Amino acid sequence: MMMNPGLGQPSRMARRDRVLSFLSSLPAGVTYVRNEAVASVRNASGKLVASSAHAPRFDHDSSGNALGLLVEGSVVNKCTNTNCNPSATTNMTKGGDAASTLSVVSDSAALAKAKLDAICTNGNVFRLDNSGGSTTAYVDISGTTGNTNPHTFSVWIRGDAGGAGSLTRTGSGGSSVNITGGLAYQRVVLGNETPNASSNSMRIRANAGRVLYFILNQLEEMPFATSEIMTAGAAATRASDRVTLSLAKTSYFSEASGYIGMRYRPKGFLAATYQYMFVADNGSNSQNTMGIRGNYGAQDISAYVRAGNVSQNSNSNNDTHIAGAMNACGITWGPGESTILSGGTANTKTYASDATGITTLNIGARTAGADPFFGHITKLVIGKGHKSTAALGAKLHEAGDVVIIGGGQSLIRGYFNSNETDSDAGKQKVREVIGLAMPRKITYFVDGATGGSGVLSTTDPVNYWIDADTGARGPAFETFYNNIVASGIVPSAVLFELGETDSGAIKNGDTTRAEYKQGMIDAFADIRASLGDVPIILQKIGRRTGFEFDGAVQVIREVQDELIHELSYVHRGSETYDTTLYDSVHPDDAGFLKMAERNARIVGNLFGAGFTGTTGPRITNVSRSGTAVTVTLMHDAGTDFTPTSSIAGFHYFGGTTEITINAAVRTNATTVTLTLATTPSGAERLYYIYDEEASVTVANLLKDNASLTMPLQTY
Repeated sequence: MMMNPGLGQPSRMARRDRVLSFLSSLPAGVTYVRNEAVASVRNASGKLVASSAHAPRFDHDSSGNALGLLVEGSVVNKCTNTNCNPSATTNMTKGGDAASTLSVVSDSAALAKAKLDAICTNGNVFRLDNSGGSTTAYVDISGTTGNTNPHTFSVWIRGDAGGAGSLTRTGSGGSSVNITGGLAYQRVVLGNETPNASSNSMRIRANAGRVLYFILNQLEEMPFATSEIMTAGAAATRASDRVTLSLAKTSYFSEASGYIGMRYRPKGFLAATYQYMFVADNGSNSQNTMGIRGNYGAQDISAYVRAGNVSQNSNSNNDTHIAGAMNACGITWGPGESTILSGGTANTKTYASDATGITTLNIGARTAGADPFFGHITKLVIGKGHKSTAALGAKLHEAGDVVIIGGGQSLIRGYFNSNETDSDAGKQKVREVIGLAMPRKITYFVDGATGGSGVLSTTDPVNYWIDADTGARGPAFETFYNNIVASGIVPSAVLFELGETDSGAIKNGDTTRAEYKQGMIDAFADIRASLGDVPIILQKIGRRTGFEFDGAVQVIREVQDELIHELSYVHRGSETYDTTLYDSVHPDDAGFLKMAERNARIVGNLFGAGFTGTTGPRITNVSRSGTAVTVTLMHDAGTDFTPTSSIAGFHYFGGTTEITINAAVRTNATTVTLTLATTPSGAERLYYIYDEEASVTVANLLKDNASLTMPLQTY
């Protein structure tokens, strides 16, 4: 693989570092403490098990895939019943339909299927039987919130077929989560629920005629669900997981110049406190420290450097993290300077004093275990010597991470800085969709676009990618590569969109169709020569209401289709024509989110995510008899489409004349019938989405009925 200058690995001859894996065992020198035996974890067989005191919790998913060391702060399960291995319904109150019953029954087979049999060892669960009832029945579990701070309610539960019931709280105005029917246990969570009184408790409701089986109920003062805490007739406290590493007399750490990085997966974020990823200190106080903390509210990270009890660096890099997805962060320091890096975003600050006397690394917390992180830790890297951003990024990343660089103009920049509100929600949506689907890989998405740029210098002599005469890189292309180096990433995919500005140059005669196409090919060739054989996802040009470049937008659309079909490494990106516009060109925030989710699924599948419904329906055949045109569709993940009449977006030409379409209706789930105003003559062409589509009614565009609704592909 060829690499762009500045993206290479540091020399092995100069390496003085240590990589610590937390997937299956504690690295040498790491100390772990947890002072209780009510915590839980999933073992290598995927079974939920009890965790004895001081036993590190190396967690797995239900398939047995390693997730890393689970660390959490101290949390109380406020339920006072016996929520695991019960023999009675003590501290539980049944109400509602008088015909209902509450009992303890054996449900061993279903527990084993859900891999709960190793923690629910006696096979018993609670059953709320409302099969003979005509109204709702419920059970209230003793143990109140005690205050009106946000709480999370959770329970492992299964119901019979049909709508089974809901999880809620007592008191007025509460939210609820539906419990769907089915024979398998699932953990149902009502998260971040604000009680209306301190006397609120957990309530489980069974619909009329339904039966519920449940176990491991939990009420905790948290905005998200933490791991299961066992209770035995009283509230129970799971202690903090305390993880430390002695740095004294090590060969791989220097307080004068070095770096620390961590890969981790947060469970969630606290609303009113910091959460520390790691902090190095002197083992007893926070007067001299260096590390990284997660900021409350914004969910981003900031440096944490103190010297002589004075803050030297608390700068944020504004990289918002995704709960449930893998992330990485790192800090590198030298005399009077430190840089933090995460998500391809860095922040550097210089200062007057350096931290001294560092002896201990607190992992997943700060000094004495305060302000803990909640989630999984998979790896730490520690080494001597101040690193460049690229070199630090190379320490944090692993093969298989999904690293996307966005290239092109404002229809990519809008993911990072939307035209409506300057939002980066599009970027976050890409990371969220891929990150949650592939939780052991980090998803990076870095902005390499230049708004208003054109592919050739004939289109825009200032913001261009390729010099039309020499083939040399232009300023926009240099920005693309410079942003890669600054982010500390090596891209594994490129999301590209370039054509709006070029359509104006084509309309005005400054750039020809052939030149635009060759310029795109040359730009792609440069990218692959520099970054290796990376896939390029080409986002399709959409519609506009104010460019007045009629004819030229269609040229761009057709060239993009040619590039997708002719170049094996160019993949069809999201259709964008159905988004609502903020201005005459750019989607509103909701539109960027829609495009981001679609493109994320396309990119994710290139790396094994297994999404369905990424392309939307497409036209496979067109035939005409008189003035009736039959359009045959093939579905992707959908099975039908809307609307059923007045379908917008079709255009029919006979020769150079566009023929009015009097009607466009659904004939069946795979057929649209068009009624033409006249019988065409000359060469006939059908388009779905033609040129600017400035006056199209978005609500009447054809969309399928997949879980993620997709528009008909342009044709």
